[in-house]
Amino acid sequence: AASTSLLGMGKAKKWCLLANNNDSSLIKNQLTYDFADYIGVKYQPHCKPVDVYVNQQYYGSYQLAEKVEIKSNRINVTDAYENLEIANGTTDSVTGIVTPADLTGTAVTTYNPYSTGTSIINITNLPDHSVSSKRYSTGLTNPTDITGGYMYELEISNRWVNENAGFCAYNRQGWVMKSCDYATQEMVDYSYNLLYALGSSVYNNGTVPSSSTTTNCSSLSTASTYTQGPKSITNPAPESQYQGKKWSELLDADSAVKYYWTQEYFKNMDSSTSSTYFYKDSDSIDPMLYAGPVWDMDNSIGYDQSGERWGYSWTSYSGWYTKNTRIYRWRSKDSTTTYSDDTQAPRSFYGALANNCADFWGMAQSYWYSVISPATEILLGNAVDPNGVLHSTEYYVNTVAKSNTMDNLRLSLNSGNAWDYAGIISGMNSWFTNRNTWINSEIPQVD
Repeated sequence: AASTSLLGMGKAKKWCLLANNNDSSLIKNQLTYDFADYIGVKYQPHCKPVDVYVNQQYYGSYQLAEKVEIKSNRINVTDAYENLEIANGTTDSVTGIVTPADLTGTAVTTYNPYSTGTSIINITNLPDHSVSSKRYSTGLTNPTDITGGYMYELEISNRWVNENAGFCAYNRQGWVMKSCDYATQEMVDYSYNLLYALGSSVYNNGTVPSSSTTTNCSSLSTASTYTQGPKSITNPAPESQYQGKKWSELLDADSAVKYYWTQEYFKNMDSSTSSTYFYKDSDSIDPMLYAGPVWDMDNSIGYDQSGERWGYSWTSYSGWYTKNTRIYRWRSKDSTTTYSDDTQAPRSFYGALANNCADFWGMAQSYWYSVISPATEILLGNAVDPNGVLHSTEYYVNTVAKSNTMDNLRLSLNSGNAWDYAGIISGMNSWFTNRNTWINSEIPQVD
């Protein structure tokens, strides 16, 4: 298939159709993606509302979105996986042209150094919850450069092991090498060491420790309900080349603060849980990690809902949420739907960054007044973006008004089949206004 530009978005072969099942307004993804783009989240995908027909049958209102992937019109960094395919390809003896290998079906090894015994660090026979467990493929030739580029995703603790390339890092946080269908042990080891070091820094006042550290969760439930391993985790010392480094020497601070605010301001229920991305280029081009882009925001801006997770509301306009999130499903095999026990787990990556790293929180407070709050005035219709990237809530509602009415007719969501146009605008804008007031009251403005 050829690369195609759709609805004014950059050319690409792969596109996503988002159903917005959890968003009756149908605008939360588009609004928040544009917001992220406006405030400077790099490589932020865009999306547009579309009506989907298949064989002349109406299937409803969807969001056509750019895919989060490493490509020249998407995340424009070196593609380590593409280079892996080339390294394992075949070379024409006459022309010298390399045909990249199709690695589909490559065997994957699950490495768990603690699979045969118990350890205070890890959990016997549960690689998804064993620090330094990894998933990789043996027998492949490494790409010339194993340092990048990559796209990484924070993943639910008991879910990363379902992917072909990933690992369990500091404090049993799962990570997936999202841009790699498969990866060699060396590629995984490089990524693990980097992200383990970054993870260790945010739990240790912003600096990578030079020795092993212990996370004590002794307040966890009794053995009868907590059957998934030790309540105290001894994390091994990070690799020596990272010891003593600040978090901001590994992760670009500007990108981290801007990404944090997209999650905190809109109160994304899935903050630091899944669909939380980072990317980096080859070390020879740029050794830094970058936060973003933003993805999967239909569970945010809870103006019309009521719910909490981690013991904190993700729907109220007041309160910190991302700052208080925890590592999700940190208790392996925990099937509770109330999440109450997970409040006893370590804080999530961004929760730890915001609580433990004073320089990050100082930047976050400054950015609120210089970058974030002014952008929210555009949403409220009190300011205009001259470049047309970000618009008002009313604008976004207008873009889907007819589509949403038709979708409601299809689904028979209410007796009159009427879409509450005015109610969505007033409800969201009231939520934004009140959220601004609450955050202003919490963050001192320094002249």
